[in-house]
Amino acid sequence: MAISCGVAVVTAIVYLLILRCCAGVMIWMSIFGILGAMGGGGYWLFATKDTYPTDDPTHMYMQYGAYALWAVGGLFLLVTLCCCSRIQLAVAIMKVTSSFIYRTPTIILLPIIFLVLVCAWIVGWTFLAIWIMSVGEPKARPAPLQFLTTVEWNEQTRYIFLYHLFGGLWVNAFLIGCFQFIVAAACAIWYFSHTSDTAGSGSICQGIKWILRYHLGSIAFGSFIIALVEFIRIIFEYYR
Repeated sequence: MAISCGVAVVTAIVYLLILRCCAGVMIWMSIFGILGAMGGGGYWLFATKDTYPTDDPTHMYMQYGAYALWAVGGLFLLVTLCCCSRIQLAVAIMKVTSSFIYRTPTIILLPIIFLVLVCAWIVGWTFLAIWIMSVGEPKARPAPLQFLTTVEWNEQTRYIFLYHLFGGLWVNAFLIGCFQFIVAAACAIWYFSHTSDTAGSGSICQGIKWILRYHLGSIAFGSFIIALVEFIRIIFEYYR
C-alpha cells in the first residue's frame, strides 16, 4: 500500500508538470480519444455482428449496440462543438491550477496531513462512542436469542450519545473547513503575488497563521451550521 501511494503521488506530480506545459493538447486529445473510442467501438460491433447468425439475438444486440454508441458519440460531438469556449476556459483553469501547484509544492502534503487528522479524530470518536454505548443495564434479548444480551439505555445516556454525535459532526466539519481555508488562502497569496516580472508563490503557513489569528471563530461558526444541518438530517433518517 505504501508503494502504491508513492507511485500515485509521483504519477500525479508528473501529470501536473505535463499539464502545465501542454494542458490544451492533453484535454483535446482526451476528448478526441473518447470520440474515437465510441466510433471505433461502434464500428467493431457492427463489423463483428455478421459472425453470428441473423436469427441469433447476439446479432441484433451488437447491431443495436453499434447504433447506440454512434448516437452517443454524435451527441458528445455536438456538445463539444457547442461548448468549445467553455472547454478553452477549462484548459486555462487547468493551466493556472498546475502552475499554482508547481509554485506551491507543499500544497500536495496538505490533504495527507488533514487525512491523518480526520482519521485520528474518527478513531478517537469511535472509541468514546463505544464507551458511551456500553453504559446501561444489560438485559437478555427476546427468545430465541435469550442467550445474547443487549444494553438498555436510560434518557441520560441517550442525550450524552446525541451530544457526542453532534460533537463528532462539528469537529469533522471544522477540520474540513480549516483545510479548505488554507488551500484558498494559499491560492489567494499566490494569485496576488504575481507581477509582470516574477511568478507568484503561495504559502500554507500564512493560511494557518490567518486561521489562528483572524478566522478561527468564523470557521467554527460555519462548521457549527453544517454540523447542525447534518445532525437534523441524521435524526430524520433515523425516524424514517
